[in-house]
Amino acid sequence: MAGVAELSGSVVTLLPSREECQTALVRVTGSTGFKSAPRLVSFLRFIVDAVLSGRSDGLKAYTIAVGALGRSENFNPTTDAIVRVEAGRLRLALTRYYADEGSGEAIVIALPRGGYVPEFRWRHTAVVSSTLDVVAGLEALRRVRHRNSILHAEHREQRLALARNLEAFRVNMRALGETMDRAAAWGGAPAARPQRPGGGVRRSKAVETQDV
Repeated sequence: MAGVAELSGSVVTLLPSREECQTALVRVTGSTGFKSAPRLVSFLRFIVDAVLSGRSDGLKAYTIAVGALGRSENFNPTTDAIVRVEAGRLRLALTRYYADEGSGEAIVIALPRGGYVPEFRWRHTAVVSSTLDVVAGLEALRRVRHRNSILHAEHREQRLALARNLEAFRVNMRALGETMDRAAAWGGAPAARPQRPGGGVRRSKAVETQDV
């Protein structure tokens, strides 16, 4: 039951490995709450070992009572409720463990109501719709990273081009400023009015006639 994945319809749920489940069992049964409850430890070990060994179909009240709780082969589950009672105590003990001492555990062992087959799951379960979705997701991630690298390169080229244009603009502005300074130096004094060859200012004919 425990392994790499569990298929249910079109859903693949990633599961802990056998070794990881066994390690989780050791940690639970070695905790403070379970050390003082040997019957619960025996119950939990029995059902976990059965599941990891592929014998979950045999987990019935009778087999648990005889194999884990010390009842004789004459045990009658219809008249003796010890398995149901201990299963309830075990569920409560597991809930308390993972809420307190085992709050940091990565793997959770749970005993669903209505049966005696334990479940193993990651505290944060990874579920995907199919194995193809995993491949598609990785491919999409690769494409996004590739596109981001291209965009980064394009943006880098754009920034470099902008920097080059700004530098060229500064050079042109400096050249323009120097040209304007030279032009101002050369043409700063106002040009003299043109003179007649004799040195006097040319008078109009009307003025000359009036003088006569």
